[in-house]
Amino acid sequence: MIDPVSSLEGGARFVGDIFSGHAFVTICRGTFSKALGFADLGSSLLPLALAIPVIVALRRHAAEETGALAVHTWLNIFYLGVKELRSLGRDTLMLVLILFSFTGLYT
Repeated sequence: MIDPVSSLEGGARFVGDIFSGHAFVTICRGTFSKALGFADLGSSLLPLALAIPVIVALRRHAAEETGALAVHTWLNIFYLGVKELRSLGRDTLMLVLILFSFTGLYT
């Protein structure tokens, strides 16, 4: 978001083209300013959801070529994800705010 995608080179340019910041801006604006829900934001959420497996697969392919990918990497990612979910589960106020922002109760 700081540098335009057109000024990036190599892998950063490729990821910038796939994982567009435009979708993030649309989701943020739609969620917090216009009280849009998941159904309304589907056209912005879908490209991001599709980009995740592409980027993970490319990262895995690159790591396998260099021999850097190991099981502990995937276990570490899983552990960090579980840790974040546990943390979110203990933060009641954050859960309330997330649910509040996506339910459209404040419209």
